[in-house]
Amino acid sequence: EYDALLHRIIYGHRNGNVSVVDDRSGYVVCNLDSSWVDKQSTSPSFGCASSVKSLSAHNGPNQVLVKGSFGSCHLFDLRKVGGCGLSPRGTGCSYTRNHAMLFQMPIPPDSNTDTVASGKYCSGLAIDSLGLTAISPFVGLDSKNRLESFFGFWSLSKGIFLDSIPITRYIESTPVLTSSGMGQEEEG
Repeated sequence: EYDALLHRIIYGHRNGNVSVVDDRSGYVVCNLDSSWVDKQSTSPSFGCASSVKSLSAHNGPNQVLVKGSFGSCHLFDLRKVGGCGLSPRGTGCSYTRNHAMLFQMPIPPDSNTDTVASGKYCSGLAIDSLGLTAISPFVGLDSKNRLESFFGFWSLSKGIFLDSIPITRYIESTPVLTSSGMGQEEEG
């Protein structure tokens, strides 16, 4: 993610961490440690940082939303990051602990499944036009205890899970273009 307003490059790592780099100097502004939170809580595992989003266009230039590959999201406030300053990429900038985290936003416990064993991961992250809601896919269990992909909705102001909608509901009800024109795709 590139934040043109603040000249920052924000990117995620496989271990769940996120780095913020000043593109003018090439120096690391800070590192955010999402993996540390998982070790300290009972919430579902975070996985790798599969999507990051700067909220500078919505909630101010200092908030970063990070989505983990297992479905949970973390909202950080860069103003609360301390002690790192500017350091060249790859040098000993210490990782920031959870004091910079505004909200840990897990998927619902009843939707949690062993995504590692299933090999099912989701990436992608969107913010509504008002900057109030995060929308992101995750893999969970449906009402019949089967793996299902959902769109999850989280409040960015309260850090709570709002709702989820199975993605297949939209796929099944959306007309598709077929060789004979618009119509429902036939199951085969």
